[in-house]
Amino acid sequence: MKKTYLMILIAIIGATLLGWFGESLALLTSRPTYALTFFTVCSIGLFLASWLGLVARVSKGAAGIERITVMTIIPLGVITSLYAVFVTAMYWG
Repeated sequence: MKKTYLMILIAIIGATLLGWFGESLALLTSRPTYALTFFTVCSIGLFLASWLGLVARVSKGAAGIERITVMTIIPLGVITSLYAVFVTAMYWG
């Protein structure tokens, strides 16, 4: 039970880091536009997967901290994803 929640938290942290620092990571590659697109898609995918995993756990009757996490991941995921999509759109021109 705690192991799954820890994996979801790691996915949330990884998605946030990819969303905010994907541009810096992409500049280290030979094709930054494609790398940034990949990082953006991975970030959004991790947010969606972690949110769906938490919703499934809450629907089974999870603890209070998991309910709080479900509610905080929504604004964090939306803001990070919008920023990552905006930066990717600027790279594509």
